[in-house]
Amino acid sequence: MTRFLRIVPLVALALLAACAPGGDEAPPTEAATPQRVESPSLGIALASVPAPFELVTHQGSDLELTAPSKAGTQGHLAFATGPITNAGINLIEEVKARKEAFEAAPEGVYHGNVELGSPIGTAFTSRGSYVDESGERVEEAWIYALHPVNNQVLNLVFTYPPGEWQERVQQLLAVLGEVEGLGGGGGGGEGEDGGAS
Repeated sequence: MTRFLRIVPLVALALLAACAPGGDEAPPTEAATPQRVESPSLGIALASVPAPFELVTHQGSDLELTAPSKAGTQGHLAFATGPITNAGINLIEEVKARKEAFEAAPEGVYHGNVELGSPIGTAFTSRGSYVDESGERVEEAWIYALHPVNNQVLNLVFTYPPGEWQERVQQLLAVLGEVEGLGGGGGGGEGEDGGAS
């Protein structure tokens, strides 16, 4: 089993979405993004959508954001949940399964994992790259966490061009720091849906 590299605290990251006071000069894209986003189907909410993310899909169990890099390329972030279970959940085994999925994907390469501390508890990343259906090479980072309300896995799946991990991990952690539980939600999903499955 790959040894986890480090623990990254997220307490300070929750402050990144705070809006600066004053002025009516906010860019239109920021004004169009709701400050709080709730997904009863997933059983989660985002306390706020941190810049530079924009909400692009919010319907049923589909919750998706996009974010540009400093170079102008786009990253796509999707949320998913695994089935609700009465059994114990082993996040390390989930990470190992994602490693195998990356390695089995077309020209797949596994890039490692990191243990994270977050407001909803310990989480793990699993990161790899592969050639997608369009023939383009993409990099993908999965976050595995325990759902804050239900006994199920919560996934954040971030897809972006290769070589942007140092910038993208900061964006990903900012979103993870905004995740909250919604009571009575999360009807179960397809947590392992993704390009490298």
